[in-house]
Amino acid sequence: MTKLLRRELVIDFYVSLHDTLVGDRKLINPSSWLAKLLHRIDRFSLNAADKVIFETQSNLERFCNGNSSLLLKSVILLPSPPAIFDPGASTNLKPERDVVFIGKFAPVMGIEYILEAISSEAMAGYKFTFVGSGQSSPAIANRHRRNNISFIDHIPFDEVPALIQNHRLSLGSFGCSQKAHSVFSNKVMESLRLGIPCLTSYGEISKHHESIGCFFVEPNNTAAILSALQSLLASPKELAELARQALAFSRGIGSDDAISMQTREMLSGLVP
Repeated sequence: MTKLLRRELVIDFYVSLHDTLVGDRKLINPSSWLAKLLHRIDRFSLNAADKVIFETQSNLERFCNGNSSLLLKSVILLPSPPAIFDPGASTNLKPERDVVFIGKFAPVMGIEYILEAISSEAMAGYKFTFVGSGQSSPAIANRHRRNNISFIDHIPFDEVPALIQNHRLSLGSFGCSQKAHSVFSNKVMESLRLGIPCLTSYGEISKHHESIGCFFVEPNNTAAILSALQSLLASPKELAELARQALAFSRGIGSDDAISMQTREMLSGLVP
C-alpha cells in the first residue's frame, strides 16, 4: 500500500515474527512450512522498507547480516516508554515490597529459573510481585505459591509505574534464545526510567551500556539469580547506587529528548 500511495515506509523491527513464535515461545516447529513462511515475511518486510528501526546493535547486525543496502537504511533507536514512566509523576511512594517482575510468562523470560531461585529458603524474608500471564503461567504459579510471592494476572497500564516504584528492584529477562540476548526490552527501560534498578541477564545491554542501573547475571541460571538477589537485597548502598545510575541514564541517552532527536534525524532523510 505504501508503494501504491507513494509513501515512505518505516518499519520498527522490534519484534520479528519468526523470532517470537518459533525461537522464543516455541509455538511453531522450526522445520515447518509455517516457520519458513514467517521467516520470508520478516525478510520481505525488511527489504520493502525505506527505513528500518532496530532497538539494539545486536539485532541490527544479525538481521542485516552484512547486507549493504539493509545496513544503509537501518538505524538504532532505544525503546522509549510513554510519559507516565516519569520518576516524578507519582508522589508519596515508598518501597512496600522488594522485587517486581512484569511480563509474559514465556521461555524468553526464563520465568521458571526466576521462580526456582526465589523459592529458596534464603528468599523467604523478602516479598515478590509477579504481574503477567502466558503459555506456562498456570503450572508455574501453582507450583511456586508462597506467602511472600504474589501473582497478579493483569493491572491497568497506567498503574504500572506506581507498581514498579513500590519495589526496590525489578527483574528483566533470563532466557537464552538469540532474541533474548539481542534485545533492550521495554520493561528494563521502563524500570530504569523510574529510577528502579533492574536485575537481568548478560547480552545486548551489558555489551553496549555500562553503569545504567542494571545488575547482570548468566541467563537460565537459577544459582546466579539467587546469588544476585541475596547480594542486592542485603545491600541498600548498592541498590541506591544502581538507582542513581538508572536516573542518570534516563535523563541522558535514555531520555525522550535524546531518542526524539535521533528520530527526527532519521526521518529528515525521508521527508521532502
